[in-house]
Amino acid sequence: MGGQCQWPIELSRVDGHVPVRQRYLDAVIARFCRRDGQGDAVVQPAATLDVKAWIVLFRWDLTEFWIYNLTARRGWWNINAETYERWLRSLHR
Repeated sequence: MGGQCQWPIELSRVDGHVPVRQRYLDAVIARFCRRDGQGDAVVQPAATLDVKAWIVLFRWDLTEFWIYNLTARRGWWNINAETYERWLRSLHR
């Protein structure tokens, strides 16, 4: 897939200035992986394709991002817009 991102990335928005603490992040994973089943819907095809699957939580104004590795079931790391852009570009290598 020349030049196209081959990593499934699920996006979820944080509205307003809600504080994003561990409990909030845990609730996102619980909803995504246990309640709604979206996690399996992303991870299983990614595994078949031998790529990683990710969740990116982003603040509505695109100033903060939290990234979780769904494939490894670990994360979260909090980054700014510049670092997020570098991370996205790294997925194309």
